Amino acid sequence: MLTGPELDKLRQLGDRAWLNIVALCKGERPCLRIVQDPIAKRNPEVLYRQIHFVIEEGEWAHQGQKGSE
Repeated sequence: MLTGPELDKLRQLGDRAWLNIVALCKGERPCLRIVQDPIAKRNPEVLYRQIHFVIEEGEWAHQGQKGSE
């Protein structure tokens, strides 16, 4: 989830922005995904009165690069 100010900043920075996403945090093998310009080709869905936004896993899971394990 992203907040409105975070989303605005990512849009402002464009290809200078990097988003680190950690999935499966509670499992034995968390997965780190590093995505450059994370908003360029995605349409974040408004969750709550334009305060929280979500980008579905299918839209970022194969983007960017995996972090070191």
